[in-house]
Amino acid sequence: MKSEYADQQYIDDSVLLDGLYEFHPAFFSELDPDEWEALRRYYLTGQQKVPASVIRYRQKLRVQEPTIENQARQAFRKVCRLAGME
Repeated sequence: MKSEYADQQYIDDSVLLDGLYEFHPAFFSELDPDEWEALRRYYLTGQQKVPASVIRYRQKLRVQEPTIENQARQAFRKVCRLAGME
């Protein structure tokens, strides 16, 4: 399943989220539980253990849960707004 949301952009966004979560966790405090869960599952935000291939993980997750990418990207944009990075 090919996505318009490119693999490299996904990785870049994941790295950004991890940095924000590590150094500025307050930006995540305004997320509702569903938004946080989408970030945690899709971008693996805050996860200590990640799959060997995050790209394959993402591909499989998108097949299993077709709405997860959109939910996670909306939550990502919200965190960016909270961080002043629009």
